This record gives sequence, structure tokens and C-alpha cells, in this order.
Amino acid sequence: MPLITLCGPPLAGKTTLANEIVAYAASQYPNLDIVIINFESLKVNRATAFQNSMTEKRVNEQLRTAVERHLTLKRVVILDALNMIKGFRYELFTRAKEVGTAHCVVHVDTSREVAWSRNLARASEEQYTEKAFNDLFPRVEIPNPAQRWDNPMFVQREGEPSIAHTILDTIMGTKASLVSFSTTPIRLESQTFVRDLDRLTQEVISQIMHFQNSYPSSVGDSIKISISEALIQQTRKSLVTTNASSQALDELTGGLETPSHFECVHTATAA
Repeated sequence: MPLITLCGPPLAGKTTLANEIVAYAASQYPNLDIVIINFESLKVNRATAFQNSMTEKRVNEQLRTAVERHLTLKRVVILDALNMIKGFRYELFTRAKEVGTAHCVVHVDTSREVAWSRNLARASEEQYTEKAFNDLFPRVEIPNPAQRWDNPMFVQREGEPSIAHTILDTIMGTKASLVSFSTTPIRLESQTFVRDLDRLTQEVISQIMHFQNSYPSSVGDSIKISISEALIQQTRKSLVTTNASSQALDELTGGLETPSHFECVHTATAA
């Protein structure tokens, strides 16, 4: 079922809209499984959530994990949070594609003055600090429907009639995006791939530098570097597997023989 990502500045009215969507679903789609993920459901304290970049990162990780846990083909998930960074919205978009469900973005907009007055009306433990509020409000990256991760996009403006029914009716009739190579997670075959690749390249560099220091005047000479064939094969296999979704790479590397040594041309210029 769809992922509905609400985004906008603090206290713009996102939670109000989320509750209106749930209420409309109850009347028009009574058998619909729908869940709201927000600071309240995750027990996130607004007063401390955005103290610094580390706490903000932890909050986003909590939101992302909750979406992954709840998003299925049989449940509508409403993510009621700031979701102000386009990179984070892109991550959510890819999660929806991996599940094979539709998604949409809803930008809830309001003025700074209205949002601040709502903040002051909250209980002190539920308020944003003035510093956090002033820092967060201008950081909102407004969705752009020209970008696929922000499309389809809806806008709920302050003082205008609720668009809850439009959002739900539209998204329930939207087909899921197909999973593409660009959003398909790639799993490395071996957890030691980076280490093996680093060891191989370091060994090549070491032998080149040794030859250069031993024969400084041998510009243009060939250098035979002896590398374990097993290490080369292991590194090559991991590299190919990492890019397995690219058939062009498979065709390019499939017929190549892996040598047991590299032949390099020493091109250092004598001082």
C-alpha cells in the first residue's frame, strides 16, 4: 500500500492533515490498514531531537527504520515528520519502490508566525526550542514535482480546505513505480572486498615504488609485478558481483583472462 510522506516546517499542520487522512479512510475505506509514524509514535522529544547534527541523524534513522518496518503491500503508511531534506525523501522513495508500492509527497505550508504561535501553545516538554525552530524553518527544501521522488506531489496551504480526500483517493489509484537498477540495493558478495582491493593496490604500488627507487634511470622499462592469482581472482569476482546488475559489465569482463602478473611501464621522469 502507498507511502504518504508529509513534509514542511515545524508546526505547519502536518499532524492535523495526517489525522484527517485517517478519518477519511475510516469512512471511505473501512477495511484499509493505515498507520501514522511521527514523533509521538516514536516517543521523540522535540526539545532535544534537533540539538545538533548527531541527534537529528538519530531521529531520521528512527523514522526510516519505522517506515521499513511498517511499509507493506497491504498497509498505508503516513510519515508525519519534517522530512525537509530532499536526500531523505529520496531514500523513502527508494524504500517504497523496493516494496513495490506507490508513494506521494505532501508539502504542508504555513507562515513562520502561525507556526511559532502553535509552538508556544504546546506543553513546554513538546515545544521546539526557539533556536531549533529558527534553525529548522528555513532549512526546508520544498519538494519539486519534476523530481521523481517528489512526484506525485500535493500542497496543503494554511487556511485552505483540507485535501485529505484528494490525497488518499489519488494515491489509492496510483500504480507503484517499477524497481530500477538505480534504486535496487546492491549487495557485496564479500564483506572483505574493500580490504582485499586495498591490499592488492597497495602491493602493486609498493612494487612499482621499489623498482623506481632501485632503478631511477630506467625510464620506459617494463616492470613485472607478481601478485597472487587467487587474490586477483577474488578481487575481480567481488567487483563483478558488486556490479552484477549491469549486463554490460558482465559482457565486458566475462571473457577476459585474469593474468597472474601485471606488466606496467615505468614512466617516471628523472630529476
